[in-house]
Amino acid sequence: LNFELPDPTPDSTTPPMINGWLQAARFMAFGIAFYAVLAVFFQSSLDRTRLMFQSWLQPHRRFVLMGFGQVNRAIAAELRARGKIITAVNREINDADRRAARDAGVLLIAADLTDPGTLARVRPARAAGVIIAAGDDALNIETATRIGQFIRETTRAQNAMQPGGHRVRAQISDMRLLQDLGEARDLASSRGMEFVPFSTTVDIARQFIWNARLVQRARDFGCRRVHLVIAGMGNLGEAILLEALMNSHAADLLPLRVTIIDRDGKKARERLQAHYPRLFDGTLDAIKRPDSPPFEGPPELRFLELDLKLVAFDSSPALDALDDGDDPPSCWVFCCGDDGMNMSASLRLELAMRQQARKAVPLFAHQWGA
Repeated sequence: LNFELPDPTPDSTTPPMINGWLQAARFMAFGIAFYAVLAVFFQSSLDRTRLMFQSWLQPHRRFVLMGFGQVNRAIAAELRARGKIITAVNREINDADRRAARDAGVLLIAADLTDPGTLARVRPARAAGVIIAAGDDALNIETATRIGQFIRETTRAQNAMQPGGHRVRAQISDMRLLQDLGEARDLASSRGMEFVPFSTTVDIARQFIWNARLVQRARDFGCRRVHLVIAGMGNLGEAILLEALMNSHAADLLPLRVTIIDRDGKKARERLQAHYPRLFDGTLDAIKRPDSPPFEGPPELRFLELDLKLVAFDSSPALDALDDGDDPPSCWVFCCGDDGMNMSASLRLELAMRQQARKAVPLFAHQWGA
């Protein structure tokens, strides 16, 4: 940073000429070096400064994301595309998280999601919305409740923006828990809840039903009914089943048939029976009158215990019986929790269809990391 050049002619009274580009390069190098030192040794100070500017200058454009997994990363990308400012908090941060946050333009902070000190630091009351998707439903509910209470107390003390759960949303993966929370919210509407539950799983299931057009495809293939095969009965499989039950009826078709393929078919059946007993206790059969039209009958649920990693789609006796029956499948959907398994199984089934070992019908494979 010594910008004084030696005078080549000591007796000369003419000051030496200094190149302007060299001067600019020197100042730029100094600035970059200074910022690098701050970023390495004073990262927390830089984060606090960015956080202060975000929360006080543009709170109406700011969103706080608690958790930085697949769900909140997708939400952050959508919000950034809309010109929003994002602050994300995660319990642990690695180099991949830092790169993803830097590429997305997100201020990422490592902190305990339920710590009161964390809430005071990220200032959720100075944000247009708070979205909790930490991966675990119990943790999401606990965090959302604490944040809702914190916002209410803070805004009441400051006489600021109106408090309430409309700004706090929590991701719920379990379908039954989501329904219970919805009923609880309806019952407690007079008092209000601290947060609003939402589910990307339900949104994915609805999008699948919309894209699959199950009724139209069954008609196109000359089927008597919609026969949907769901491979993987997790939270997403359950959501797809419920959406299909509600949206796959037609006056010219027989009631829906669903074949559920799972590695533990007995456990999958017990889980569904515990969540929706009326599908299994004969209640729907009892309310059907003799003169009712055929499409008003109860849905048919069948369970196949198969391991998608091991099943041979071109020579499985169980799948042969599925294709050779009166109502062969009109659509397949693979929705296990493993992207690789979904893709591998769907490609092997597609190969079997091309070899005419299986009936060629549309198949869908969900990719959680897409």
